[in-house]
Amino acid sequence: LTDISNKLFNCFTFDKVNILYSPPGTGKTTLFSKLAETKRVCVVMPYTSIIENKIETKEEITKHFKVVYGDTKIDVRESTNSYVMTFDKFSQIEICDYDTFDEIVIDESHLLFTSSYREEMCSNVIGNIRSYLDEVETKKKMSSTLEHNYLLSSPLDEMLDGSVKSPNITLMSGTPIGELSFF
Repeated sequence: LTDISNKLFNCFTFDKVNILYSPPGTGKTTLFSKLAETKRVCVVMPYTSIIENKIETKEEITKHFKVVYGDTKIDVRESTNSYVMTFDKFSQIEICDYDTFDEIVIDESHLLFTSSYREEMCSNVIGNIRSYLDEVETKKKMSSTLEHNYLLSSPLDEMLDGSVKSPNITLMSGTPIGELSFF
């Protein structure tokens, strides 16, 4: 990754949703594809056709991702691959499985906030992200409380040392609609 990319990733935080706004065609998706060379990334796209055009046509990208859409079964805990999947597939992942990734990236995130695009599924995706962030916050508070009160002894103490593992969650869009106000 370039110095600019590294600076960008250093600004991201795991306990909030990061919003990456940049005009179409400026390399937002490519940036996270490169990150998949060293981290476990889940890139979520709205349509199968976008996956086919942005991902499956580029061998240098597909070698780092398992692509799932349609009837493809998904179990993110069964492999260490990075994934590219549709909004539909992502809405089927259990919230407790989000932590198997280092980065979760929602591409074309503005489509989650348009009522004309499959409202129930979009509601599930947004709601799951909110619930996950609430769980992370609760775990952080519990971990901090337990640590400060010295209620735990090793090895559980090491597991709950205040550093709850969770992925960076990033919404990417060239035309943000509801991302800023909702998250």
